[in-house]
Amino acid sequence: FGMFADDDGFVNAPKSIMRQVGASLDDMNVLLAKKYIIIFEDGVIVIKHWKSQNYIQKDRYKPTKYLKHKNRLMLDENNSYKLLDTECIQDVYKMDT
Repeated sequence: FGMFADDDGFVNAPKSIMRQVGASLDDMNVLLAKKYIIIFEDGVIVIKHWKSQNYIQKDRYKPTKYLKHKNRLMLDENNSYKLLDTECIQDVYKMDT
């Protein structure tokens, strides 16, 4: 996945890449179980330790096009991605009747 990731560590079509290299679904499940990747609902993945293991010069950096996904992440103290839990946010606009 590292060879196909953008400058922020996002990979659009991981299953296509898996077919190209002959990897199985079990291989991806191992990466997910060991928390090396974070998978989103639409199939996009991000490599969790991308920022701590890769440095891209500012003049060569191209921001990811997956801004909606990136906004759901934060960087922890080790410069690794962590998924923010947004499921518990309640809608405070609706009034109780």
